[in-house]
Amino acid sequence: GSIFDAKTDVETASHEFHLRSDFPEEVLKAAEALGTEVSEKAMQGRLDYRDKVTLTIDPETAKDFDDALSIFQDAKGHFHLGVHIADVAHYIPAGSPLDREAKRRCNSTYFPGVCVPMIPYALSNELCSLKPFVPRLTMSIFMEFDTEGMLVKHEVKRAVIQSKQRFTYEEAKEILDGKKEHEFSPDLKTMHNLARLLKKDRRRRGSVEFSTEELELIIDENGEPTGTQVVEHDIAHQLVEEFMIKANSVVAMHLTKKQKGMIYRIHAPPGEDDLGEFIRLATLLGHKLPKAPKPPEIQAVLEKEKGTPQGQQLAIHYIRSMKLAIYTPDNIGHFGLSLEHYGHFTSPIRRYPDLIVQRLLFDEHDKSISLIEVSEDCSRQERISAKAENSVIYLKKLRYLERLSEKDKGRTYKAIIKDVKTNGIVFEVEEIAMEGYIPIGDLCNEYLTFEAKTSSLKSRSHTFALFAPIEVMIEDLDLIYMKCRWRLAGERAEKKRHSPGRTKTKPSSEKPQASSVKLPFKPPSKLISKSSNKSDKKPSSKFKKKKKF
Repeated sequence: GSIFDAKTDVETASHEFHLRSDFPEEVLKAAEALGTEVSEKAMQGRLDYRDKVTLTIDPETAKDFDDALSIFQDAKGHFHLGVHIADVAHYIPAGSPLDREAKRRCNSTYFPGVCVPMIPYALSNELCSLKPFVPRLTMSIFMEFDTEGMLVKHEVKRAVIQSKQRFTYEEAKEILDGKKEHEFSPDLKTMHNLARLLKKDRRRRGSVEFSTEELELIIDENGEPTGTQVVEHDIAHQLVEEFMIKANSVVAMHLTKKQKGMIYRIHAPPGEDDLGEFIRLATLLGHKLPKAPKPPEIQAVLEKEKGTPQGQQLAIHYIRSMKLAIYTPDNIGHFGLSLEHYGHFTSPIRRYPDLIVQRLLFDEHDKSISLIEVSEDCSRQERISAKAENSVIYLKKLRYLERLSEKDKGRTYKAIIKDVKTNGIVFEVEEIAMEGYIPIGDLCNEYLTFEAKTSSLKSRSHTFALFAPIEVMIEDLDLIYMKCRWRLAGERAEKKRHSPGRTKTKPSSEKPQASSVKLPFKPPSKLISKSSNKSDKKPSSKFKKKKKF
């Protein structure tokens, strides 16, 4: 298709990254044969939880509801939390056509406005999705917590539920903020009370919390970006995340104790060298950190800078310093969450490891399927899907910038300098959450000196310092090559521009970049994430993440 037809973006990316976008005929027929309603026979032998209050809390645009929640407090003040997960294993037995296709895909891939699913829509958006007011089959984990939020006991059961309400994050937050009353306000407030205790325990363990914002693109029916919206990781998001983390952790511990096998989600700790850039930036902001800071020390820095542009960048640099999380049957723990046992269980509609864990729980796993092979395949495909998603996100952002430029060719954008190099500056355009670069020769007509100690470029009358605000303009935008060339706005931009400037600095091993044409940065890598908690990923900025943890 034409580069000027936004409707082809997802299909093009699917071809480029070898994603399986179309389902084979036998797989579609197998999904259709399961029908559209839960049969009475399928509900037999299960815990009937249909008369209890269960709720879902998801993004407004979500169509595949993996999880529902229920809660009550007993006379002792103990919390009884139910995390109800779609029983995908019931519909997709090991070795079936549906299973073989899901195993090839490994996960769903979420593009702006479009999902390439792991299983057909007849299951992901309908029969398996925990839609309100209709019976749905679940694997439910029931957990009892004491008044301090410590786990007392748990059990895993196959159940049938009937969700009483579908909340969006925005609706749930309004209720929790006291701006709106609802029939199920008491349930949400009880959930919030337990979530606060779980957050407190997570911090006590040494898990570092992030409160970065996420920027979402608004896409119309033609694939064109029409706007953006900033999503805050607010109280409603945190509530759901805490419960999903706890459910994942308890299931991993449960299977480990029973020695049934497990696909763990592991996350190795960063080395001293990995934290170097974060420590350098924190030091420039006046914080004192040792060479090997402990999580509480890192948390203290992030708390002090919370809500500031530099705080956002510090959080991103810390996430980038961490190792990639992967799947494996060999457990070494999860550094980011400070957990000894952790795995993925709560999203079987969109992640194949979660489906395997469901089978392991009830001894339905086909032992001929190697857990090592599944772990390696799913870890690899997760990275491929992330690259595909970010490629489309980057292209959509370029389309949006082009749209804005057509309306106002002299439009300026506010940005913050996020890195200063000997050969130029790297910045982030706040409105679109996109990295940009301006080479040193295009910054000003004066002799610039690079000061490593302060990470700044200085001339007689200009200073380009880390975290300083600037205004930029688009000089050239190319959709085919996915490039955007920027220049400074205002007085500096009007000065006569010349060939690459010079810096007075100590000898460096860093190779100078060209002053134009090819940018010295790549399109953004993995965004902070649906599917996963924030420590699981290595985002480059405030990009749209998957549904939730």
